[in-house]
Amino acid sequence: MGDEKPQQLPLSIGEACSVCHGNVAGMTEVQPQKGQSLKMGTCLDCHRQTNASTDCTICHK
Repeated sequence: MGDEKPQQLPLSIGEACSVCHGNVAGMTEVQPQKGQSLKMGTCLDCHRQTNASTDCTICHK
């Protein structure tokens, strides 16, 4: 686990985090898609490939 390639899902600017992460408003901790690791590099790689924000303060307040 951890060496998986994230799925390439083209997200346009403005699409909600819930597209990939589910109902984030009701979560205390956002989880990656099934099978993904929670390592920073994995998150950034997936966010870059899907045009999601890579601004750490969006998720980490």
